Amino acid sequence: MQHTNVWTSTNDETQTKLKRTSDSITKDTNEGLNSGKEKKSKVATILDFSRRSTLVSQKELNSMIQNLVINASLPFSLVEHEDFKKLVTVGYNGCRVLTRKTLMKNIMVQHENLIQTMKDAFSKVEYLTTTADCWSIFKRSYLGITCHWINPITLERVSCLLAIKRFKGSHTYDILAKTMESVYLYFNISDKVIYTTTDNGSNFVKSFQ
Repeated sequence: MQHTNVWTSTNDETQTKLKRTSDSITKDTNEGLNSGKEKKSKVATILDFSRRSTLVSQKELNSMIQNLVINASLPFSLVEHEDFKKLVTVGYNGCRVLTRKTLMKNIMVQHENLIQTMKDAFSKVEYLTTTADCWSIFKRSYLGITCHWINPITLERVSCLLAIKRFKGSHTYDILAKTMESVYLYFNISDKVIYTTTDNGSNFVKSFQ
């Protein structure tokens, strides 16, 4: 009995088709496996990110503490308090509380940068107005001055605090006048202030005569 070989030259086309189909299935399977590996890799990356010791850098934490002390008028000694240190180290694992000396240094740098920013802003406007008031508390006298102007580009009103200065002695007109003038000279705006709003106290009225 003679057997017929199905993989003869007469079936070459069928054999080629089967081979191509097999190669296609193998390729799709490999691509699926590779895709699964990529997805697992992405998931692992996200999980690794979530397991980081902290999502806040030391620099960002220092800035937040600094702003807290300034905006809430807290004492510099806050950063030396053991409970505050514990709060930060537990809440921001891997970070530490900056020292009091570093905090004070950073605030001074921030203050200098702010002053320069204000001076740059004043140099770009032609006219300014101010408000002034003085008061006493705990046997100490202070003078507060605010400044207001119109932004030449946006035409929006802008306001800022120029100074809260302590001065000794009575609230006499000459002391008030000298103190206000010293603030204007410091910011180079003496020739730009066109109006100043105060109360109607005789000392303020006389200081402008």
